[in-house]
Amino acid sequence: MRKKSVTRKASSPRKLTHAASSESFWVCSGLILGDLRALQSALSSGMNDAIYAYHVNRGRNDFAKWVSEVLKDQHCARALQKAKNRAGAARAVAIALKEYRS
Repeated sequence: MRKKSVTRKASSPRKLTHAASSESFWVCSGLILGDLRALQSALSSGMNDAIYAYHVNRGRNDFAKWVSEVLKDQHCARALQKAKNRAGAARAVAIALKEYRS
């Protein structure tokens, strides 16, 4: 039996979306986020678990909603929905950022 070879088409890097100031994400601590890089930085070191839990809990996931609706990155938004904690969310955004050009 022959194995089918699967080739993946290399996609070109996408341009990072920056939110308009009126659509920036305002973290409850006062931090303002404008793109995925800022979100990744905040999740990695700019917020504590209590602030994360304010925005992500059983009833809502503000970060996933913002990424989906404002930044238009559905793949990253789905990964944020699946993240179990702040560190997992930071990893999800870091992985998503690899798809963007600098």
